Amino acid sequence: MTDEKDFILLLIAGNAGAWRLFEKLFLKVIFAQALGIVKDNDDADDVCQNVYIKVYKNIKNFKGDCELKTWVNKITGSESLNFLKAKKLRLKPIVSPSTIINDEKDNEDLNGITDNRNPEKDLENKQTGISLNQAVETLKGDQKKVFTLHEIDDISIEAIALLINKTPEAIRQILFRARENLKKILPSFKK
Repeated sequence: MTDEKDFILLLIAGNAGAWRLFEKLFLKVIFAQALGIVKDNDDADDVCQNVYIKVYKNIKNFKGDCELKTWVNKITGSESLNFLKAKKLRLKPIVSPSTIINDEKDNEDLNGITDNRNPEKDLENKQTGISLNQAVETLKGDQKKVFTLHEIDDISIEAIALLINKTPEAIRQILFRARENLKKILPSFKK
């Protein structure tokens, strides 16, 4: 594309030919990036649709402070992560096994397996989680972002690299520094 500004103006104007060219130039790239993050073809298709709609609705707000490709990549990364988070929420059980305890059977669940919950251990785990969350909040910039994406949201290093435009090796280094900083804050942190 020799003149990206003209192309963007055609997209803003709703030119059908420009949008067909956008699809030809970008949809395979969007799909590949989404697939690298969501790891499923059908989910990547869903992300592609979301990205296309978001670009279509927001192209008029594109400021031109980066290339169109960079802007679309950022939207793709963001939409991929949003998709994963929404999917994770949908997969969480509505009722946890501990809420299906039959009181008449002395803490046995419906399958006859004893509920071995330990209130002291539960409290200790909760306090550890709170301490870890507070420690993560003290991490600066990329360390906080990379640690959260990898350790909490379970996003692969390669997907994070695509998302924040760094190499996988750079992501590993940032993750290492984040873990080292957390070890200084929380002596019990071993991950």
